[in-house]
Amino acid sequence: MKRWQLTPGHDLRLRFWGESCVLHHRASNETHRLAAGAGQLLEHLRDAGPQTSEQLAAQFDDLAPHEAEVLLEQLRPLLLVERCP
Repeated sequence: MKRWQLTPGHDLRLRFWGESCVLHHRASNETHRLAAGAGQLLEHLRDAGPQTSEQLAAQFDDLAPHEAEVLLEQLRPLLLVERCP
């Protein structure tokens, strides 16, 4: 099973407003607006460490493992997450 982690050297600052999350990634000095669920997933990875899609999905009532995998693949080009080596 593939495990995912936040990109090393991360220092994510997340703020939630309703169904949105604003995220500042200090390493790249970029700001992103994401769905609140994506922000919650990133918070969980930050707090819990590397996780599989199945482990992540188990933390959220409305997220299936394949949906977690799709979301992680969408966050990867933003250099926020990566597969564990």
